[in-house]
Amino acid sequence: MRKKICFGGTFNPIHNGHLLCARAAAEAGGFGNVVLFPAGSPPHKPGQAGLASAKDRLKMCKLAIKGARGFEIDGREIGRLGPSFTIDTARQLKRDGWDEVIWLIGADMVPALPTWHEADALLREVRFLIMARPGTQLSWSSLPPAFQKLQENVVQVPQIDISSTDIRKRVGARQPIDFLAPAEVCRYITEHRLYRGNSGAAGRGCIINHYDIAYGLGVGLSSPVWLAKTSSRRKVLRAFSQRMGRVPERDLSKPGIMIHAVSLGEINATRSLVNLLRTTRPGLGFIVSVTTDTGYARGLELYGSAPDVTLVRYPLDFTPAVDRLLDTLRPAVVALLELEAWPNFIRRCARRNIPVILVNGRITPGSFKKYRLAQPLLGSMFAKLHHVAAQDQEYAWRFIKLGVPTDRLSVTGTMKFDTAEITDRVGGEEDLAAAVGLLPGQRVWVCGSTGPGEEAILLPMYRQLLTQFPELRLVIVPRKPDRFDEVADLIIAGGFSVVRRSTSPAPPSLDWARPIILGDTIGELRKFYALADVVFVGRTLADLGHRQHGSDMIEPAALGKPVVVGPFTANFAEAMNCFRQADAMVIVQNAQELERTIEALLKDSDRAKAMGQSAREVVRNQQGATQRHAGIILDTLDSVLTMKRG
Repeated sequence: MRKKICFGGTFNPIHNGHLLCARAAAEAGGFGNVVLFPAGSPPHKPGQAGLASAKDRLKMCKLAIKGARGFEIDGREIGRLGPSFTIDTARQLKRDGWDEVIWLIGADMVPALPTWHEADALLREVRFLIMARPGTQLSWSSLPPAFQKLQENVVQVPQIDISSTDIRKRVGARQPIDFLAPAEVCRYITEHRLYRGNSGAAGRGCIINHYDIAYGLGVGLSSPVWLAKTSSRRKVLRAFSQRMGRVPERDLSKPGIMIHAVSLGEINATRSLVNLLRTTRPGLGFIVSVTTDTGYARGLELYGSAPDVTLVRYPLDFTPAVDRLLDTLRPAVVALLELEAWPNFIRRCARRNIPVILVNGRITPGSFKKYRLAQPLLGSMFAKLHHVAAQDQEYAWRFIKLGVPTDRLSVTGTMKFDTAEITDRVGGEEDLAAAVGLLPGQRVWVCGSTGPGEEAILLPMYRQLLTQFPELRLVIVPRKPDRFDEVADLIIAGGFSVVRRSTSPAPPSLDWARPIILGDTIGELRKFYALADVVFVGRTLADLGHRQHGSDMIEPAALGKPVVVGPFTANFAEAMNCFRQADAMVIVQNAQELERTIEALLKDSDRAKAMGQSAREVVRNQQGATQRHAGIILDTLDSVLTMKRG
């Protein structure tokens, strides 16, 4: 007697691809009937809510197998509130008389299998049969040893390019779905008006949801804190005035790609991406959104005169603000840089069939823990992403555990290396040197993107270094403009005179020590780096919290400069791994090590030069991720435009 095989899935809706592949796998494995198990919440999609009710999904499965040989249906899982297909299911089936429980899964689920609910126990109780389409390749070596044995259970199935997501989108866009699903299922979807909420025009009413309420409560409950502090009060009130989705109109005749960058580092990364997209596909319109004031100022420098770019403030994650922006700009595709994912924004894009891609994706251990804790509130936010392009494999695993389907995830490297131009000179560096009083023959130590607490460490260090290197000049460029005045006061309080770039040319110094140069303008850090003999990259020596661990060390490395950083570089972890492996950058643990390292590099110019050249080669070898990200964005855009034409 041939054995039965279980095939579980959300089936939202069930389609011809499900039936054909399941039948082919069963025949290849020598099994009898396929038993469909519509899921409540599959183990690889914890907490995912279906777009059709459990009753509708069960009915569609019954209609799909009506008159079809070789299929049965079991509805025990569809009402389960927790994860479906657990060890409890397997044991219950055995109690019901199943000699062996054989579960059919797609190859795309295999990388996430170790994260399933009670995965190890399940592996002992269940025999998995894995469906693989032609050309499918799996990295078995990355799995735990017990799961690597599953490669013996792979069966080949036909390449059938149908997905439940595509069907839902087509229904929402009022496009035909004939031949994608059994005729009875198509008729049921039409008669019961299922998936109409996926229409780009449907569901746009401003309905306040639970996340809006939680977001509003958070603002209200924290008001005693931000109202009491002048700088915080200004920041919050400015956000409410600038980030409520009131944006200028754009030329809607051009397909729009929206690229969101939080701040200065991310907005710099957009430059090479926009240029590449613009060159590869002329005739596009770009919407670049930013969150911070420094990011917006840099955006004006990059795109203020570009006719094909609309620069806007990213909306607060209130439904009315998000809807207002999307209704005005109507992007065809949205690309979020790194980890700027907000539930309402992603939800409202999904209702309009606007694919949201996370590019240059990364997620730190701290952020990962917070997202896991917030999952009851965030729901299936990550599962709604169209694609995630992660910087490395570790980030990819974290995204999988947050609910990103493995077939919508790729590892593409970091675009941060592509933003840096490999060169020996930067235009305007000589004019800058003359303006701030740097003379030929003077050695220059540039401390870029410094954070609170670091300048107080650097000033006495500089005083000590002057005893050995009396010609040494110090340049300090704070990361945030709102600290320019504060740092100027610190320099004066430390017994030094100061030359502020914003008020240069420099006055003649009467101080015993050479005046310290304060880079208090935006967009000139790279010129200062070009003038440096040695560089310290800030926000790495003082612990400013995980959101501010590290600044861009790639830019001075591309200029061939010897670069020193502190221990706090988590926001550039993937780049630091590359520099560390090549021994191309010095990482110090404290102020004493920093002073000794700067002294050693100033004394040994050959070592400093070799270190700078090694760092530059790392940058050169790691470039190319922008091309891969652009390919993903354009492929997604093509799919959207094809669907609209269809």
